[in-house]
Amino acid sequence: MPKKNLLYMSAQDCNGKLVTAAFAEKGASYSCPICNGVMTLCKSGNIGPGSRRPYFRHKALSSNCTPEGVLHHTFKMMLAETLENSIQNGEPFEVKWTCKFCGEEHVANLLKVVRKVEVEKDLVVCQPDILLLTAEEKPIFAIEVVVSHGPEPKVLEYYKKNRIALYQINICSEDDLVDVSERAKLPVVFDFCSKIPRCKQCGSYFEEEHLAIVDWQCYKCHENFKAAVILIGLGRKNEPYDVVTPKNFSENEMLLAKSKGVIIEKRYSKTMNESYFANICPHCKSMVGDYFISDELFNLVYDLQAKKECGVKTYRIGYYCHTCNTFVPSKE
Repeated sequence: MPKKNLLYMSAQDCNGKLVTAAFAEKGASYSCPICNGVMTLCKSGNIGPGSRRPYFRHKALSSNCTPEGVLHHTFKMMLAETLENSIQNGEPFEVKWTCKFCGEEHVANLLKVVRKVEVEKDLVVCQPDILLLTAEEKPIFAIEVVVSHGPEPKVLEYYKKNRIALYQINICSEDDLVDVSERAKLPVVFDFCSKIPRCKQCGSYFEEEHLAIVDWQCYKCHENFKAAVILIGLGRKNEPYDVVTPKNFSENEMLLAKSKGVIIEKRYSKTMNESYFANICPHCKSMVGDYFISDELFNLVYDLQAKKECGVKTYRIGYYCHTCNTFVPSKE
């Protein structure tokens, strides 16, 4: 993550309260929030072009104390205090993110069921910067403030296994301290979806399963007709979706496709050297086998994901869990 050459932009006052250099007063006593060493405020009072913004300087620098560390600590503690105050005052903390599970923009109150805020709570495997818990002290959100390195793979796996949603905020300069609350409402990662349910067996988020009806041109007679496939994970971000052809349709999926005007029959494929269910052209009775449909379909659905007109209509039919290989029909 690119970041500026950082200065020490915050310190603790004599009461242990974090203060940014812009609001600090000359002559007051300050200490480092990381190493507790004495810090001096450098504040010229000049403003305008060429003037340097206020900052703190260690009287005797500690080897294990860095501006990055102080920036991280300050943002984390300020955010924790903000969240605690919001809970005490019954105020919402509305956040916005693009969901990687359904692909939609979500806006939600992060504190809807949160009743407790813990800083660096020891979970044995890891210590999240901020952990948000329910009234029953069940951890549900782990906030990670990242200046340089994100959470390790084992931490991510722990969060997933224990159904703790990662909420990651990337910061890179003292400018991020100007309004911690607003900066924190735009996470770069939030492993949570307010739309798609979770699998009751493993806790993973389901992926939406859609029946796609495609306007297809027969390779033999060149007439247009309707073909059908199942798309799983259509809303994924930066990941491929899964395509299921009629060869692997369930009985209900087969019936639904046929109700949309699609002809599906079992035919023998010389290319695949086997018989299986496939889309059939109603004009010349030719089959559209798996070998031919896969490459062309990729481009069509790529346009669909990009919100372009592509001759594909989709119908959500349910949810699929890759981990447990289970399917739950949609109630719609």
